[in-house]
Amino acid sequence: MSDLSPVLALPYILPAQAQKHVTHNEALRLLDLLVQPVVADRSLTLPPALPVEGERHIVAAGGLGAWAGHDGEIALLVDGGWQFVAPQSGWQAHVLAEATSVTYDGAAWVAPAETALQVAKLGVGTTPDATNRLAVTSPATLLSHAGAGHQLKLNKAAPGDTASLLFQTGFSGRAEMGLAGSDDFSVKVSADGAAWNTGLALDAATGKVTMPLGAVVTGSITGTAITQSTTDATAGRLLRVGDFGLGSAACPIITDFTVELAAGLYRYTESTVIGGPASLSYWGSAIVTRQQDGGASVLALRKSAGAAPKLWIGHRNGATGALAWVETYHQKSVLGTVSQSAGVPTGAILETGSNANGRYERRADGYMECWQTMTASGAAATSWTFPSVFVEAPVVTGNAIATVLSALCLDAAPSTTAATFSARDKTDARRADVVHLHAVGRWSTMV
Repeated sequence: MSDLSPVLALPYILPAQAQKHVTHNEALRLLDLLVQPVVADRSLTLPPALPVEGERHIVAAGGLGAWAGHDGEIALLVDGGWQFVAPQSGWQAHVLAEATSVTYDGAAWVAPAETALQVAKLGVGTTPDATNRLAVTSPATLLSHAGAGHQLKLNKAAPGDTASLLFQTGFSGRAEMGLAGSDDFSVKVSADGAAWNTGLALDAATGKVTMPLGAVVTGSITGTAITQSTTDATAGRLLRVGDFGLGSAACPIITDFTVELAAGLYRYTESTVIGGPASLSYWGSAIVTRQQDGGASVLALRKSAGAAPKLWIGHRNGATGALAWVETYHQKSVLGTVSQSAGVPTGAILETGSNANGRYERRADGYMECWQTMTASGAAATSWTFPSVFVEAPVVTGNAIATVLSALCLDAAPSTTAATFSARDKTDARRADVVHLHAVGRWSTMV
């Protein structure tokens, strides 16, 4: 039979033992130490300077002095000296300095916070089940940082599996966000938990965002994803209302038609713009289009108070340089005063007029016709002064109104300003007949 108990190694009183109280008191001292064990700390390697009788400590690793060689043992001050007890696996002690209980695992004393806690199921305020092994019923759940931040990680085994957050109403799904059946991130919603609509999807490979069902934006869109000025032509940016003159009260101003122009609606001042269609003191508007080869086409309109509008078309093959301008005509500009500059028409297409000398019609190509009705003299040649001057002698023709044979005869070659004529019968005698006169020629010589 052993002299010590098998678990706590308490000394037995032996048969016929002298001084039985010594063995008995030793056993009581060990029980006093081990029953409801409470130690002051477990962080010291040296005994405290002024220990108190009955003071207990767990010797930290690297014990020194009186504690040398007793790492992990419970040290008890008895009768001014230290008594040590080696712990056994599973022993527990409460550490006052840490306000926690520790358990000896066979190698070291470990607090619950220092070891992983593994449970098959955990319920906080509710009962977990086989699927929801962690279940929480609470007004809120706080996951806070330990250091600089905090991550909540949802891991799945394969791309076709799901790692997502599911939001429910009455335990019926209403919204889900995460990796649902692929590695693309998506946000989808449901009205009944059965039919789902994906509102937002992010491609895992490119990061591009798609909105399969569209988007409704009630506020303003800002940032570099939209145009930054009224003439910002950066590719891929959203166009704001008003940029390039679309939907605004005033279009952006062009100061130079010879530079590269982005397509859009513009305004300009004829008196100051460089390379414009005309140099006048009026405001104009312009529509600019761009060609595939970089060339530009411009439709320019000028309207001034009290004058008919003018319309020009300009084009160039390159992105920069002078535009070749041509004026176009409309119902307000077809009729008017014709004019030319270096043989190029600069005014209206047709000009008509009349005075005491008859009627005339000028064309933009330089031709002119004149008409007059006069009564010839039966006594002498009659002179017709043209209602408008020719630049070269015109061709003059006509016919006489008479009941007998009467023909118009020119008495001399016409000049640029007049023609002399007579109405003669078959005997070559002058007659006082009414004569219709017609002159055709040029008012301007084309270059």
